[in-house]
Amino acid sequence: AVNDLAWLNDYDLARLICELPVPVFTGIGHERDSTVLDEVAHTRFDTPSKVIAGIEQLIVRRTREALGAYEAVVQAAELAVQKARASLERFDADARASAARQLELARRMSLELLAAVKEVSVATVHEAKARSNEGLTAVQQGSIQALAGARTESTTRAEFVLERAGSHVLRVRVEVDASFSQVSQGARRVVQDAGRQSEALVREITGQGPDKTLGRGFAVVRDDAGKPVTRFEQVTPGQGVSVQFWDGSVGAHVNGKQT
Repeated sequence: AVNDLAWLNDYDLARLICELPVPVFTGIGHERDSTVLDEVAHTRFDTPSKVIAGIEQLIVRRTREALGAYEAVVQAAELAVQKARASLERFDADARASAARQLELARRMSLELLAAVKEVSVATVHEAKARSNEGLTAVQQGSIQALAGARTESTTRAEFVLERAGSHVLRVRVEVDASFSQVSQGARRVVQDAGRQSEALVREITGQGPDKTLGRGFAVVRDDAGKPVTRFEQVTPGQGVSVQFWDGSVGAHVNGKQT
């Protein structure tokens, strides 16, 4: 009856629902019933069973969203790793190619210098032969010094190129590791938040039960078989019944029926 739900049209209860930090779902009575609490609730349902169905659908939807987000994060992480790996491979190839070019340039310069030194040496030798053995000795010493300088310059350039290539590759690897760590941490936070929300909804569902209804002053009438009596037609005069309260049960007999 409508009057049985009139006690729910209470200002304090409505204000409490409005001030709660969490959304409140209501499913009071049947489809035709409506109370003030339904008006101020976050979402109203026609019956209590529809509330449970709505919560189950919300849990399923949140779980699917969490799984979708996790898969998206994993795909993004894999794509980032692939891009970083491709970039690292390109940088490595460029560094190697640059190093090879520098080495080839150094070899050509060394050959040119060596050829020039040989030419100077030959000319000097011919001139020394014409002049004296002392001139020949001076030419030989100059040739040796020129060759040593050319070799030293070639080695220095090769070491410089290899050092720059190694530092560049190391910096790229550090950036890739940092990006992968950030993506992994974001994925773990998303999964943890979804787990906490699911646990909160499960605790809220399991916290609802008949004991709270009995605690508000209601009672459950059962027949001899222990089945709940919910309609007037289910009892007959002289029948034995039991009445369950919040803190216990009592036996009773039906003396008569009134409509």
